[in-house]
Amino acid sequence: MNEQEWSLSQNKDKRVIKPLRAVFYERAQIVEAVRGVHVYYLFFYKETYVTAIQATKVKYNSFLGRAFRNGFICDAPHPLIERLNLHKPFPTSTYTSLLQHLSGKYTHQEQVYILTFLESFLSKKKLLEEMKNLFYDIRRKGKMFEAYKIIRVLMDFAPNHRFVKELSHDLHFQQFEETYDLPPMKLWEKDPLHAEKQMFHDRDDRLLTVLKKTHPLEYTAFALLTFNEGKSHYEDYDEVFRLHFTSEEQLQIVEHAYQLVPSDEEAKQRLLSGYLEKNRLNDVFLLLEGEEAVLTPKECRKAENALLTERSLVTSLPVWERYLREIFRVRTEAKEQLIHAFVREVLPSYPVADVRAALEKFEGIEETGTYENIRKMEEWQDELDRMEELGRLYYEFEQKEKALECFQYASEMKPEEVAPVQWLAKIYKDLGQEQEAETYRELTKQIKKLSL
Repeated sequence: MNEQEWSLSQNKDKRVIKPLRAVFYERAQIVEAVRGVHVYYLFFYKETYVTAIQATKVKYNSFLGRAFRNGFICDAPHPLIERLNLHKPFPTSTYTSLLQHLSGKYTHQEQVYILTFLESFLSKKKLLEEMKNLFYDIRRKGKMFEAYKIIRVLMDFAPNHRFVKELSHDLHFQQFEETYDLPPMKLWEKDPLHAEKQMFHDRDDRLLTVLKKTHPLEYTAFALLTFNEGKSHYEDYDEVFRLHFTSEEQLQIVEHAYQLVPSDEEAKQRLLSGYLEKNRLNDVFLLLEGEEAVLTPKECRKAENALLTERSLVTSLPVWERYLREIFRVRTEAKEQLIHAFVREVLPSYPVADVRAALEKFEGIEETGTYENIRKMEEWQDELDRMEELGRLYYEFEQKEKALECFQYASEMKPEEVAPVQWLAKIYKDLGQEQEAETYRELTKQIKKLSL
């Protein structure tokens, strides 16, 4: 299965869906996915899958609506989305089976909170019926503070409902009200769910402390959310990102961070280093476009090595110009090799005159053999008696199709000459066209016999 394709299962039925985006909000993670014209929402609680629902509409003031307005959103592909893709496939469930699943896994308070996720798809009346059952069940067991925790969830979910209003003013629970005036970290010891919600909405960076070790996805989403709002810097989180994510995932995360806050220099520098590490030199060029020289000597050596060893890595003339300018600023030991690689990579896409003009921007370029060859190539473009020599130069720069054209012209102009035909046999062999190569080898023999 494609990494970006997820599947839902119900009994033996499996449906492949494509994730579009995800939102991280309070304790929930919600993935929006599509299958054709159908939209699905996959719900997670504390990074653990709960259920999936096919949607027809999303109510503006529902949990889902608030999440996409006030949470942290990331578009697929994204490490935060793919890290949620652990269940393959994701089982769907009926409302009854969902309730059974929740009852065996979560506290009564958590069950009530998770049910609030569904208010875009089920009526509040139906949801409140189950919430009441959970409340009365825990109260009958004499766990009054646990019951009051549910009341606090209901006060957010349906504050104007008569049942909720009556409970919120019930004298049996007034003793617990002052608990919710405690500082967040103290409240966390009593009611971590409510404390996390409160810290999320207050953008309290102490939430990062409690999420750091156990919930890396929530941590990262909240970190990027506060970073986007200008309340932190990328360097505040980089160490934790390195701990929990692969180098490729880190690069995707810093790309997202830089898109959010392009003025953050630390994010930019991390992105630059990541691109260089992955030999993504075109992306480095786009990142630095319009700026003066900024690569360090170490980064220049990294770029130089990539340009010399990776074929077709960079084929844009302006990109090559930028790198040569950067590298020659700090070192010129590999000048001839770099100039040769530059010509080899850009020649298929640019006229010889443009390549020559680009080379002339560099000091001392006339002393290089590569420049002299390019100058000759430009001069000989329309000189038919120079086609064999021109073909040799194209071959030197690995432009075999162009070389073929030149040697074919040379062979036609001087059919008694054996060298152009030998070149044609060699190039066709290089290109894997053995039948054509054999034809020219036979022609070579015939020309040699006639010359005796």
